[in-house]
Amino acid sequence: MKKSILITSLVAVIALAAFKFNLFSVAEVGAENEARNNPTTVLTKSEEVKLSKLDELDKKLINEINTKLPKADSKLATPEVRLLTAFERMQLSVGKFNSASFISEEMQDLLHDAKMIEIAKQSLVDYEHAEKTFGEQQALVRVFSIRLLDELAKAGEPGPLYEATGQVARALNAKLVNGETIEKRRDLDLEDLVYASIATYGDKQVIDSPETVMMELGYYDDFHTDIRKIYANQFGAIINRKKSVDETILIVQKLFKKQS
Repeated sequence: MKKSILITSLVAVIALAAFKFNLFSVAEVGAENEARNNPTTVLTKSEEVKLSKLDELDKKLINEINTKLPKADSKLATPEVRLLTAFERMQLSVGKFNSASFISEEMQDLLHDAKMIEIAKQSLVDYEHAEKTFGEQQALVRVFSIRLLDELAKAGEPGPLYEATGQVARALNAKLVNGETIEKRRDLDLEDLVYASIATYGDKQVIDSPETVMMELGYYDDFHTDIRKIYANQFGAIINRKKSVDETILIVQKLFKKQS
C-alpha cells in the first residue's frame, strides 16, 4: 500500500514538474539589467532611454519601500528585528518591477552575517521559537529564511541549507512518528528545502550518486512515509529529466525500497 502511494505521488509530481513554481528564480531580471551592469555594452539611443526609465523605476521602488519601512538600525535593533524588517521589505517589493533584483540586493546585507543565518535556520527548525519570536509574521520569516539559505548556497556555502533540510526533516518526522499533527505548511517548508538543496547539485550527480546526495540532505530510510515521499518526489522530478516515467519509477522504487 505504501509503495502504491509513493508511486502515485511520484507520477503526479513528474506530470506537474514542468509547471512547478520556482520560488528561487531570478529570471525576471532581464537582459536590460545585464546591459545596465555591463559598461562595455554598446547601446542605441532608444536603448539608453529605456535603461534610463528602468533606473527611474528602480529608484522609485527603493524610495517607496524606504518610506514605508526603513531598514532597521543595526546598532539599535535586535538581530531578530533586523531580520524580520529585511524580510518585510522584501515582501513589499513582491509584484513590483524588478522585485527579484531588489530582493537579491537586500539579501546581500544578510548573507555575510552569521547571526542572521543562524536565526533563519532556527526559525525553520523550531516552530515554537519562530512563533514566539515573530508572532503572526513567522510564516513570512520561514518563507524568506529558505530563500536566504538558498542564496547562501548559490554563493558557495550550501552547508546551512543542507543542515536546515535535515533538521526540519527530523523534527517533522518525530512529530509524525508520535502521532502528532505537523504545523500548517511546514511540510511545504521541507519540500522547498529539499528542492533548493537538490538544485545545488548537477542532474548527473543526483542521477549517478543519489544515495550520497540523499545522505547529505539528511535523509534516513526509517523516516515516516510522509517525509520519505517528499524526498522521493523531489529526486524523482530530477531523475525524470533524463529518464522516462517508467524508468524513473523503477529507479525511485529501488532507492526507496527500504521504505516500501
